[in-house]
Order: sequence, then structure tokens, then C-alpha cells
Amino acid sequence: MWDFLEDILVMIIFETERMIIRQVTESDKISMLKFHNEPATMKFISDGKSVWTQDELNVKLNQNEKLYPSGFGIYCIINKKTKEVMGEASVFNSFDNFKHPEIGYIISERFWNQGYGTEVVNGLIHFCKDRLNSERIIARMYSENKFSIRICHNVGMKLIENKELEDGRVRLCFEETYNFTRNSY
Repeated sequence: MWDFLEDILVMIIFETERMIIRQVTESDKISMLKFHNEPATMKFISDGKSVWTQDELNVKLNQNEKLYPSGFGIYCIINKKTKEVMGEASVFNSFDNFKHPEIGYIISERFWNQGYGTEVVNGLIHFCKDRLNSERIIARMYSENKFSIRICHNVGMKLIENKELEDGRVRLCFEETYNFTRNSY
């Protein structure tokens, strides 16, 4: 009974044509563990960690809940048709400036090459602009993450930084500013 009520009461952040992006529920956490343990899916996430326990993931997601009132946090990506958890979409205050959020996403490799990444990034951009009144939106990724780079280009984000990190990897930084009517989600 509680899971049913929880699913009704959870806040939807935004919807796209094929996805619902909403707050994470307790039942989502079990499904989210699956893609957090897919090496290909997690390869380009900042620390590349692809072996998670349910307790570790719960700590990460429970710390996240306090961010929801501000619009920031990690959200669950749900397939509208199948109701399946596909991944997570994130809005972070990485630069201590609520007007300049960083966006990110993790989509299970089972859903790659189907346009979901572009759809969720467009949705995140519009959410930040329309609901958070953002002036500048940032997306960062490693240079070997060719799919995310292509998505940033496809949604009109501009490359503003190409930085070599201490570990020798190169991190790219893309931004979107003021041109929010070009793409729709």
C-alpha cells in the first residue's frame, strides 16, 4: 500500500515525449542499483565506480533528498510506456551559484542510441531555465564520452573549456546561455 501512495505523492519535475523525470522513491532505489553496476554505463561518470552496494547507493540518494525543495538533486528517469527506471537526471549547484547549475544524466546502456539522452538534456535545460530561472547551464564530461559530446552539440550547447586533469584525462565543459527557445522537449 505504501509503495502505491508513494508513487502518487512523488513530485514530477518534468516530462518529455517518452519519459517522466521525477523525484526518486524508495522502490526506485532497487532498480537504480542495476544501472549503477553496469560498467559501460558508469564508465564516464566522474569516479567511474561501477560496483555499488544498495547501502552505498541509498546513502548517495538519501543525501540528495534535502536538495529537492531548491530544484536541485538527482531525479529518476522513467519510461512513460513501460514504467521502467531508465536512469537518473541531475541538477547540481556545482559552482555555488543557483543561477548557474550543472546538469548531468546516467542512462542504462540498454537505452543508448535511441535519442533518450538528447531528450533528457533538452528537458533539463528547459527545467533549469523555466523553473529555476537559470542564466547559464553547464554540462561537463570526459573527452572520451563521445555520445554525451554529440548530445551537447545537438542541443546547441557550446564548448567553453577543454581541461587536462591531474589523472591525465581531459574534461570538456559545455554551456547554454540565454538561447532557450531553440529546442523543445
